[in-house]
Amino acid sequence: MTGKLSTLPAKAESPVTTTEELKDENVSSEIEPTSPLTELLESTPEAVKTLRSLLQQKLENGEDEEALKLLEKLVTAQPEETEWKFLMARLLGEMGRTENARQVFEEILQRNPLSFEALFENALLMDRSGEGDAVLQRLEDALAVAEAENMVKEIRDVRLIIAQI
Repeated sequence: MTGKLSTLPAKAESPVTTTEELKDENVSSEIEPTSPLTELLESTPEAVKTLRSLLQQKLENGEDEEALKLLEKLVTAQPEETEWKFLMARLLGEMGRTENARQVFEEILQRNPLSFEALFENALLMDRSGEGDAVLQRLEDALAVAEAENMVKEIRDVRLIIAQI
């Protein structure tokens, strides 16, 4: 029996050491600008698929608040991924949070001022909010940028949006 007892403390010490290491990792992750979710999404492509599936499930079940929380985490973890921002803006619009949706579309437009989807959906939200003149000015500014850069497709896209508004 003494042989068994002498091995037990060695096993008991191992989890304690592991716990301490985890605490050290948690402290260092708080200091680093990248979150554990960011690291997981970057290192495991399956994690993105799983979160996308969970998000879709929440949206289908009408769990908009839960879906929004998940999207906020995804946007924070992957700020360069505009897909998450588009989904968040659309969800905010559907939830009646028009101003918040517009802010997200504006963030997208800051990175890509001629994004057809962002221009179009932002224009629709602005028009529904009674900002007809402001939306036309916004689109005319985008058209001027596209014309200055001689971007034929973008010029056509912006003119299409203007015609629809």
